[in-house]
Amino acid sequence: MKHKNLIILLSVAVLLSAFGMASADTTIYDRHYNRQGYEKESRGVVTRYDRNWNRTGYEKDGRIYDKNW
Repeated sequence: MKHKNLIILLSVAVLLSAFGMASADTTIYDRHYNRQGYEKESRGVVTRYDRNWNRTGYEKDGRIYDKNW
């Protein structure tokens, strides 16, 4: 039973990552561990948000754009 649960958990994790359902979200903190913002990656574009989830900009191909891109 112990191994069955582990196998099911690993199977679900592999399926989610294989189909892209596990997105790459990052929380940005300052040096005092206060939340400063978020980054979400989708199809090679990183979208940046402030701590209230207002969009502040994008990053694509190593270049940073403002929110009006």
